[in-house]
Amino acid sequence: MNEKKIFPEIDLHGVYHRDVKNEVIRFIEDHWGSGESLKVITGNSPGMQKLVIEVAEEYELKNSIGTPFDTVTYYVMIYNV
Repeated sequence: MNEKKIFPEIDLHGVYHRDVKNEVIRFIEDHWGSGESLKVITGNSPGMQKLVIEVAEEYELKNSIGTPFDTVTYYVMIYNV
């Protein structure tokens, strides 16, 4: 069964930490002005999550690890791009 994606998402599995910021910047800018919330899949890597959050904060975007509605912490949400 194909799962419909609610949010645009990027999966950073296999991306080197040194490349994370550029990937996230490109992802945010591709959706800039859309008003969408974005899902950035990081896996269970606090270091990668930190890098994603740093980029979101550079753009002054609200973000959270997971969502308030679940306890899964393998992704970062970036709100209202």
